[in-house]
Amino acid sequence: MKPESFSFHAFSVASSPAGWPLATSDGEEPYLIIEENTCYVETNLAWLGFWLAIERGVSRVDGGFDSDELLAWQSAMKLFPEVLQAGQTMRPVSKKEWIVEDN
Repeated sequence: MKPESFSFHAFSVASSPAGWPLATSDGEEPYLIIEENTCYVETNLAWLGFWLAIERGVSRVDGGFDSDELLAWQSAMKLFPEVLQAGQTMRPVSKKEWIVEDN
């Protein structure tokens, strides 16, 4: 696929279902990027990445399952509850904490 044929859509995540956490581990604003043609997704919210992997499911290739997708799906199913639980304790990093001072 040629780079000029990519079509990216970027979203700022402002709310979540059931009050799921919007804090990110890097303190950035939560985002979701989707490439329209390949359905590639990128997000800085772990639970959202796992949820999207679960929703996407697994493709069948030549009568069998795509092993990479199957592994990703199985991992997402296993880790989703743990990631969601851990996310409840995350907090946004303040700008003050970003400053690194040299001594």
